[in-house]
Amino acid sequence: QLARKNARIAEENASVARASEKIALQEKEEARRLAAKAQIALADSAARDLDGESMQRALEAVPQDLRDHSWKYLEGKLDTSHLSVLPKGKAAFAAIVAHPKKAGVFITAQEDGWLRTVNANTGKIEDLFKVDPAPGKEWILAVSNDGQSLGITLRTTTSTGFVCERPPQIYRLIDGAKLLEIPSQLAVHSMHFSPDGLSLLIKDANSTLLQLWDTQTAQLRWAVPYAIPPITTGAFSEDSSRILVQAENTQLAEIDTTNGSLVRELTKSSIAHSYYRHPKVNRMFFSENGLLRGRDSLSGQLLFESRPAGSGLFGLGYITKGAQVVTATVRSDGCSILQLWAGQTGALLQSVLSLGERRRMALHPMTGEAVILQSAALKIWRFQSSSHMREARVTGWGVSKKEATAFLGEPWRFLRSNTSSSFADTRLEVLDLRDPKSEQNPTYLPAASPSRTVSTTPDGSLIAVGSEEGSKSIDIVQRKQDTYSKIATWKVDKRVFQLRLSPDGTRVWTGPGLYDTLTGRLLSSFERSDIRQVENGTSRWVDSKRIVEVAAFRERKQGATLDTLYPALFLWEADTGTRLTCVLSPFAISIAASPDGLLLAEGGSDRLIRIRNAQTLEVVSQFRAHDGAVTDLAWHPKLPLLVSLSDDLSVKIWNSSTQQLLEELRGFGAPPESVVISGDGSTLGVFFSKEWKSRIWEPASFHADTN
Repeated sequence: QLARKNARIAEENASVARASEKIALQEKEEARRLAAKAQIALADSAARDLDGESMQRALEAVPQDLRDHSWKYLEGKLDTSHLSVLPKGKAAFAAIVAHPKKAGVFITAQEDGWLRTVNANTGKIEDLFKVDPAPGKEWILAVSNDGQSLGITLRTTTSTGFVCERPPQIYRLIDGAKLLEIPSQLAVHSMHFSPDGLSLLIKDANSTLLQLWDTQTAQLRWAVPYAIPPITTGAFSEDSSRILVQAENTQLAEIDTTNGSLVRELTKSSIAHSYYRHPKVNRMFFSENGLLRGRDSLSGQLLFESRPAGSGLFGLGYITKGAQVVTATVRSDGCSILQLWAGQTGALLQSVLSLGERRRMALHPMTGEAVILQSAALKIWRFQSSSHMREARVTGWGVSKKEATAFLGEPWRFLRSNTSSSFADTRLEVLDLRDPKSEQNPTYLPAASPSRTVSTTPDGSLIAVGSEEGSKSIDIVQRKQDTYSKIATWKVDKRVFQLRLSPDGTRVWTGPGLYDTLTGRLLSSFERSDIRQVENGTSRWVDSKRIVEVAAFRERKQGATLDTLYPALFLWEADTGTRLTCVLSPFAISIAASPDGLLLAEGGSDRLIRIRNAQTLEVVSQFRAHDGAVTDLAWHPKLPLLVSLSDDLSVKIWNSSTQQLLEELRGFGAPPESVVISGDGSTLGVFFSKEWKSRIWEPASFHADTN
């Protein structure tokens, strides 16, 4: 009996031990998950601080099985380069310069003496010619503006300074024929051809000395002790008659190329560590005391100043298309920062990280590719989209932000709002994007003004217009080719919250009711007593029978004087007004239905995109898509693509099946707010309310194999 009692006690103890072990394992797993979340939060914080090395360490500390969509998104930010190009052969890259006449093409030197071109879009390398090898030396390249001549010089670094290893030599680029040698013994810091190609400017690496040489005779024209900033592009005026310099008293000045004499003083400035001058736009950009400053190159007037992240600027360039500036700075030993700025205002447009070694940065001024030179590879970023883009002005306060623009049938037929200077009159206009004069001579829609709410059918054959905010009047406009006729006007009983034409154009949904498009007859009513419209609310037809809406469920709790609001998604049956389902969605801002009506994409203030079942509103999948709120979404009508807009100043195009990012559009200084895609799927329109304009793209991903 005692033995049985002891056995029972032992079993009970064993059971307690097993339960304790299970609890301990659960607590250990929970602690592991919490630690992983903490590391991801640290990585997210480091990403905001542009601290690539800290970000990398935090991400590496997350166990493989806990690397969720946020981890994958942040890991992708560590290397946003579009291409990495390895050197041809075993010799390391030594120098790089943009080809002035070939879009996206750079000229590189490798330590084995080979000069080659690299296509920054394809990575293709082509041989030019070979000079004597120089492993371990510092190469400096310069190319003439006509792309015909290439200057090469070499130097080494010693404990006492720089030493010239090979005087500047000029070669014919097409065949490598040596044209002449410049008999300068300076250890060259930088050299530049004049725009006419007749002169070569050399800056000494050990002093403030400048030399100007004749490229036809190899004769020294003059030598003057002016302190020209170290990283110098565009030092010459467009006509080659003047050179911008900075004297030791920090006075910006121009000197004459014929004799090096002072022509004029511009303005006093801090010592510039680098600058870029673009003669055609009368702009020059400086790095001074950690600031990026833009000045008028004619008057020296300060136009803007901005503060790049990091320190130790080692690259500065200007992209002609788009009037944008690119800076490259040091964040830490193993991390560099590339930043894109608006050349007119100094507004920051984009920041990207580059991990690993850095030697120098080169920027192609024609097409916007930035290259960081590493000995083992070239890392390439494209700051200009390969997609064709144009702009269409949208003026005044006009139409609701979400419905400010639309394509009407063809990808070149574009609807916009236009408000008078007094804001009393808002008209809807149709532009022909094929005709540059169309913006001045648009086609006007025969609808009441001021127009506030607009909806179109997918083919653009019908347009519904609410005549003013809170109006109870609806105009229906029919399009036949390029002719627009008002075919109906009717009033509704309740305020119009949102205006949505059904896909077939036979019905109009206003929030409180569903109406016949031509007669205005009420077809069904929607019970909304417990719903409150929210500022960012929107709605979409899921298919011909259902409507999904972003709004707020409201509840008056006992004893409370105000309603409690719960942001939610509502799914309605259109013909009966039945609320099919409602789910809380605290971050929802935007919603879009897939072309087949099976899925919904929801964008939120939490920077995520959620894919939902269109029948149940259950979340099928979700992924981190942006660094800011997702303001609008659109599915491609024919391809498995999803377009997202965000407050982080980006437009992204995703493969909707794999959630892979296919294309990113940037370079604008205001957040994008609404998106439309043409019916044929070729063209993308994005509206920017703060700039009162729409940008029109033909995205490369819309014309490529998305698999």
